[in-house]
Amino acid sequence: MTERRTSRILKVGPGRTPTGELTMAAAATITEASAGNEGGLLGIAASPTFVKDRTVFIYCTTKTDIRIAKLRLGGRPQPIVTGIGSTPP
Repeated sequence: MTERRTSRILKVGPGRTPTGELTMAAAATITEASAGNEGGLLGIAASPTFVKDRTVFIYCTTKTDIRIAKLRLGGRPQPIVTGIGSTPP
C-alpha cells in the first residue's frame, strides 16, 4: 500500500502483532514524489510477475508534473509517462 503524504510504499502482513493487527514495514520511499495540496504518492500496481521481478508501477505527483513510473523495489523509479499536468490550463 502507499502513503500519500510520506511517499512510502508499505508491505502489509502476512505477520500479525500480538493484538492481531497485520504488521507493516516500509518497502520503499519515493523521494521524487511531492505531497503538496492533493498530491503525493497516489497509487500502486504490482507487476504481473512481481514474485520474480519485485516490480511495481506507481502514480505520483512531483514538483513539476504527475507521472507513472516503474519501480523495482530497492531501486529508483524509472519514469514511463511524464508531463501530465497537475492543474487545468
